[in-house]
Amino acid sequence: KKDRTSVSIKTKKGGNKVASRLSILDSNGHPILNPDGPNYFDSQNGHYYFYSNGEISIDVPREKISILASAGLTTLSSKSELDTNSTKDTEINLTEVWSPEKNGYKSADFHLHLNYDGPFRGVLEHIEPLLEGENLDIATPQAANLHSRLMDREFKNQTLQLPSGRLIKFAQEIRSHFHGHIGSVGPSEFYYPWYWGPGYPALIDGNKTNADVISFVNSFPDSIATYVHPIAVNIDPFETNNISNIPIEFLPNAILEKDVGLELVCAWSDEFGTTNLWYRLLNIGKPILAMAGTDMFVDFQRTPAIGSARIYAKHKSKNVNWSDYIEAVKNGASFVTNGPMIEFKLNKTIEHGDIVKSGEQQFTLKVFSSVPVDKVEIIINGTSVKEFAGINKGENKTFSGLLDIPVGGWIAARATGGKTMWPSMDSYSFAHTSPIWINFVGSTEPNAKRVATEELTFAMNELKNIAQERYKGENITALLEQFEKAKDSLKN
Repeated sequence: KKDRTSVSIKTKKGGNKVASRLSILDSNGHPILNPDGPNYFDSQNGHYYFYSNGEISIDVPREKISILASAGLTTLSSKSELDTNSTKDTEINLTEVWSPEKNGYKSADFHLHLNYDGPFRGVLEHIEPLLEGENLDIATPQAANLHSRLMDREFKNQTLQLPSGRLIKFAQEIRSHFHGHIGSVGPSEFYYPWYWGPGYPALIDGNKTNADVISFVNSFPDSIATYVHPIAVNIDPFETNNISNIPIEFLPNAILEKDVGLELVCAWSDEFGTTNLWYRLLNIGKPILAMAGTDMFVDFQRTPAIGSARIYAKHKSKNVNWSDYIEAVKNGASFVTNGPMIEFKLNKTIEHGDIVKSGEQQFTLKVFSSVPVDKVEIIINGTSVKEFAGINKGENKTFSGLLDIPVGGWIAARATGGKTMWPSMDSYSFAHTSPIWINFVGSTEPNAKRVATEELTFAMNELKNIAQERYKGENITALLEQFEKAKDSLKN
């Protein structure tokens, strides 16, 4: 048995105490855990971790230990060694690569779960140290059904604003596995039923659609219905053999309904696969909202950190105002990320969510990152038109030049690829801005629209056939009508 002692670990950023995420190992590489709070395991990088409010005392063996610290996606992780035989206090200074506060942004993780059958039962207050340690402004924990079990109904419509101004707002995930999972943020009520479809117990009315869910969510102010973890793997979902990877009802919902969100960044799905889905809808002029959520479990030990997938949207005030934030997200004044930070402007003032005129325009693209990035690109109507070399962790680069803007459609920027390391916990680096629309929101470029229309129509015919096969002998009139209305909408 090793002799033990207590050490104090302080974390600072810009000279001020800052909450942090810590991972500590003894000389044999065994994790040292925090007995006074939850401990988590990062399965992407192989680290056990816990949270500190900026100063924490930990019982450790008398030997050399290593400490890995971070404070959210915008800080570089810091690794240090400490000989606890001679040193009892250590101070870790964390470097910020980009300041959301100075740039007028606030961050949100729109998809997580408070309780998911982990070893302890969570309440809203348990999320506070996670938010502080990850410098995340908004969390919307979602009640979910584990098949036919309905979880966390007692937290309906609960909101907790922390002393720091951060906001926890309870939400819901409606999970028809066959139709596609929808995250509902904003409504003060829960939607029922929470589940239906093939393989589930029969409900009184089996003829349900996700269109009903979206209409319900949109009936509440400041609310968004989002298809979560939509495409699991890095594919083009419109290739014939891949179409079954698209959630059955997403395409007709996206074409027919207003303000539908798509979770581009999530720990359990693939960013490239999902953006391939998103681009086709943007190309027909549908302003599908770029959303992000980690899908982590507060009560579960093996989980990525909250905010590993997040959205940054414009928000000037210190304390979060939910209504203002949701308006910014719906207006597209945002970018989604699991690591890199992007600032993309045309003519020095036009940025994501704005409108630009056709013709030659000047661009400025700045990328800041606490993790490596392989490639930086400008995308017009789903095609990469400018490609730049990536950056190392801790670097930032500015790219500028001229763009020839076509007659219609949209423009965005993305940063992708690169080895995963703290503070990131996704499989590769990814960030994407919401689009800048050309001439007006929902404009299109004729050729890109024609190709996307053909692909969407073909995919919906395939998905309709899958639905009829799985629902054999059941009344699914409402679902089939969704497909026909969406195809008619594309024709017109």
